[in-house]
Amino acid sequence: CACSADFVAPKSAGFLDCVGLFAATAGVEADNFAKSLKSEGKDYEAIIAATLCDMIAEAYAKYLNQTKWRPFAACGGIRPACGYPMWPDHSEKLEIWKLLNAEAKTGIRLTESFMMTPAASVCGVWLPNPEAKYLNSVPVCRDQAERYARLKGASYESIKRLLATAVSE
Repeated sequence: CACSADFVAPKSAGFLDCVGLFAATAGVEADNFAKSLKSEGKDYEAIIAATLCDMIAEAYAKYLNQTKWRPFAACGGIRPACGYPMWPDHSEKLEIWKLLNAEAKTGIRLTESFMMTPAASVCGVWLPNPEAKYLNSVPVCRDQAERYARLKGASYESIKRLLATAVSE
């Protein structure tokens, strides 16, 4: 089974490789605007505004990758995000938050269940390897989930909850 680490060179490769972290948002104001439309009974307009806010956050993340990572931008790469099949553990956002000081710099907060607020926000890792591709997750066996729990210093039950459908008994 392939994994995202397969697209990052090991220390033994003889050269320095990198990954990028990002957190981007359309902002609290944009989120509040979409919510205000909904509260006014303008459901269609609220849906359109929320969709546009999501697209703005995604576009900003892409812009960051192409400008802040300019030396590596020509490489291409992928932007896996926590909670998607390639990386199902939402709790890993905590590490991104710590490393980026994301809440202080962007205003994006994490809820108790690791969802981002404002909703029109994205975060993840950038793997600037031209061969990187999104991978489908495969079921995680109980012994793998237990090992992952030990490595994270968490209980098996909490990991099973975090990985949701990825763990097979």
